[in-house]
Amino acid sequence: LSCTGEVAPKETGSLMQRVVYLDVLRVLAAFAVVLLHVAVGGWSYFRVDSLDWQLLNVFNGLSRWCVPVFVMISGSLFLDPAREITIRNLYARHVLRVVCIIVLWTAALLALKVAHAVALHGGASLDLRHSIEYPPGISWFLFMLLGLYALTPLLRPVARDRTALLYVMLASLVVNGAVTCSKLLPQGEWLSEQVKLFGLESFLGYIGLYCAGAYFRLYFGSERMRTVLYALGA
Repeated sequence: LSCTGEVAPKETGSLMQRVVYLDVLRVLAAFAVVLLHVAVGGWSYFRVDSLDWQLLNVFNGLSRWCVPVFVMISGSLFLDPAREITIRNLYARHVLRVVCIIVLWTAALLALKVAHAVALHGGASLDLRHSIEYPPGISWFLFMLLGLYALTPLLRPVARDRTALLYVMLASLVVNGAVTCSKLLPQGEWLSEQVKLFGLESFLGYIGLYCAGAYFRLYFGSERMRTVLYALGA
């Protein structure tokens, strides 16, 4: 399963022409994911005022773009009107794959947790309920991906209209920003807890990124717009 959930276009009797820049982005983002986890994993071993911690903090900041880019690549493929994607195909191939990965990944981690607890304490400190409610590792990304897959049939018609797609992107930005800023309000902590309870904190923002991937690929291809984007990036 590709991290970006690549979708094959309708067969025309010839081999699919690969989009080279998306492949390059995948490779760069994959390296950034490794760098991110190495940086975050090393934080706890150093003092905050040490050079090692500061370097890890820099690497952490430089690699945070990886997951948003993976989501945008998915959006550029799944929301492309030129690609034929039926609901049956979406669930039978892509959703089913992600569900299988979640089940197998969670089962493997729980088995390791049980073996570790039995080896150290004879199972006395084992808390499977906590492990199931808060699955570790990549599970958050997989659940977020399932949510985006579920919305794909609704978002594909939107992607045919540039204005509508831009509206969804801006709405996602505003809603996600409002939820984040609500923490400053007297009752903001309660709202924040409810958002976290249903796993919406990251999902709300990724809807916008999912649509942005399609927007940049479908409607942001003029030479002038690319020049502006490169200038801003520089």
